Amino acid sequence: MKKLLSMIIALSLSIGLSVPALADDVTVELNASDSSVEVGDEVRVRANVDNAEGDITYDWYVDADSSEYEVTGGGDYYDNYIELEFYEEGSYTISVDAEDEDYNHDEDDYITDSDSITISVGDNEYDDEEVISTVRIISPSSGRTVAVNSSVYLDFEVTPDDAYWEEVEWSSSDENILEVDDYGRVTGVSSGTATVTVRVLNIESRWRSASMTFTVGSGTSTSSSTSTASTNTTSGGAQKGDLPTTDLIAKMDEAVLNNSGSAVFQDYTSVSASSLIQAYSRVSTSGNNTILYFDTMNGDMVEGRLTINPLKAASLTADVNLGVFANESATQSVSDLFKKHYSNNLVVAKSAQSGNYGMYVSIAVRTGDLGDVSTIKLYSYNADTNIFQEVQNSNVWLDGNGYIHFDTYLGDYLVLSEGALIS
Repeated sequence: MKKLLSMIIALSLSIGLSVPALADDVTVELNASDSSVEVGDEVRVRANVDNAEGDITYDWYVDADSSEYEVTGGGDYYDNYIELEFYEEGSYTISVDAEDEDYNHDEDDYITDSDSITISVGDNEYDDEEVISTVRIISPSSGRTVAVNSSVYLDFEVTPDDAYWEEVEWSSSDENILEVDDYGRVTGVSSGTATVTVRVLNIESRWRSASMTFTVGSGTSTSSSTSTASTNTTSGGAQKGDLPTTDLIAKMDEAVLNNSGSAVFQDYTSVSASSLIQAYSRVSTSGNNTILYFDTMNGDMVEGRLTINPLKAASLTADVNLGVFANESATQSVSDLFKKHYSNNLVVAKSAQSGNYGMYVSIAVRTGDLGDVSTIKLYSYNADTNIFQEVQNSNVWLDGNGYIHFDTYLGDYLVLSEGALIS
């Protein structure tokens, strides 16, 4: 029998059959997609194993605090790679133990090899003020109640307020109770409690999020909107005339009690200079500045929004007309006129204010696609005199609901053009 076994082994070797590798022949080597990256970049580290005979398992280690990185892919027991995103500058060591269960040994006898690689993470190219650090959902009411089959509208703000984002996602923790669309419109479905979350992707490809919990019942909705996308309303766009000072101050006081920082008014024609000066006096002495939103409604959607910071109204001498329109009937003739004489892609909004507002205000309107907002120039056009002029320091930006925002001290027709007007 021993002689027969020796002959079989000799025959196997002579015809070139494979022989199991020895333990010290099993090797693992790590390779990175890039050994030098910036904060927010993703790096992929792969383990290459040679001379393995059995199933390979991997134990991955990252020499860093869990707050300094995130595993974005792989990294599990049978994954031969790991994908990482680092949040802080520095040098980080990634290690792996690769284990091969050699089929010539007992099940508990493993062949193991290890390797490590160092990744250098540097500062990113973005300024701190361009990168979102926090997100907050905006809703002025503290009630957080939505009636079944009714809707309220949410918006969000980021810190710093001039930071850029690339993508926005709204979601509900339970869509059988509360639905939310892509623009922050929240609708009650059935009685219960659910949480709405907004996730914002910043320019470092990192998500920032905020949440707000709502109770859905059979009563009326108590969370009115500060959204530039739309606001719950029953006005249907009917103009209400001048805004009474008592109503202005009452809404500001309510905003302070609710800690919302804003007060929303719908379809008022104008607000007096004396009312706004009283608002200025109130916030300058209390230290609780309340931003004033004046919405022009079109059905249940905001057609235009005029925003006033009372702290800018200290020296106001004239009343302010509040209407802001972007519908075709209000803007078509001026839009056609400019498109006839200029080749730029442009859109037109109509302000009810004639001439100077007496201060800088902010306006938001839903418009057509204007491409890269960083190239947009803003012009004010007076149809009576047929004269237009560029508005400086307009700070144009686009929000997650498709509304374009800009600052202006001039009213009349407001022309937003991709680049300087070219004949």
